[in-house]
Amino acid sequence: MELYDEEELQASIEAGERRLAAARQRKRRIARLRVGAFAAALVVIPFCIAAGIAAGRAPEAPLLVVTWPKPKVQQRVASGETLLFRPGQPFQLTVENADRWDIIWNSGGIENEGPEFSWSPTGQSESVTAKCRPVVGDWTSLFAFLWPTREVKLNALLASRTNDYGRRIETGGQGVWVHPQVFAVGKIAWDERALPRLVEASSAVAPESDLPSSTTPRKPIWRLVSDFEGDSDAPSSNGTFASLQNENIETKLPQIAAKLVKILPDASIKFILRLDKDPKEGILRLDFDGKRERKAWKKERGQSAGAPLTGWESGELGADSLTDLPPSLPQN
Repeated sequence: MELYDEEELQASIEAGERRLAAARQRKRRIARLRVGAFAAALVVIPFCIAAGIAAGRAPEAPLLVVTWPKPKVQQRVASGETLLFRPGQPFQLTVENADRWDIIWNSGGIENEGPEFSWSPTGQSESVTAKCRPVVGDWTSLFAFLWPTREVKLNALLASRTNDYGRRIETGGQGVWVHPQVFAVGKIAWDERALPRLVEASSAVAPESDLPSSTTPRKPIWRLVSDFEGDSDAPSSNGTFASLQNENIETKLPQIAAKLVKILPDASIKFILRLDKDPKEGILRLDFDGKRERKAWKKERGQSAGAPLTGWESGELGADSLTDLPPSLPQN
């Protein structure tokens, strides 16, 4: 009697060999996969690192560079800001480092391509958009598809006339640049002749350290207001009121006012030093009325009214510049 079946034994041996062969094949596949994964990692990981570096170098949206029509002054502004435009006086626009961008300008649905754009708003309010695609020239160009197109926008508003030189505007809470270095927020009225004179007088006494950096959006030197309280919601028809904030306001504003006396001898010039505010503020009123009025006040903390200042017309205020006159409120 046979102890085992020859055919059954042979089948078992063959099944075992198949299992061993299958196991060897699995090991070879796993080994090939590991080698392939390692080889892919040698390519993908540096690629991902390089892509990450390139993506991290994607430039931020550029600043807009505006050349005002009158005067021909360049001003850097951030996206979304608003300028006052005068009909027939176009702005010249570009962006910071324009050679690094491919730019498409869009105004009123009309597109123009190029580094510069002459913008002539015609409606009550308009806007222009610059689509900026980075220009790359080194190895990062392989990953330029990761860099987004940046959009920067500029708005423009038109003021209404009140007389030959008088203007009035409602800017809302965002505000508008009415002139280089001069900003307005709210409901404001002014005399167009006052704006360049304010800038001229303040530039004459401002040292270079006070001037804004050319690589950052310019901050306003003057802010138009409505009265000696610094309000901006009730337009005044009695001269142009402008607010100045400066650490050295007690010396700067009298010097500016004295400069205005020299360049505008027939105008009425008044100002108040609001030392009771934080930050300190000086408010100047300029009126082309031909009356040649000269008045000034200084209001400290705790005072209900300002004390008159004298002697400032010469450009120098001494220790005895405060008069002994009774305090009085500034009058428009």
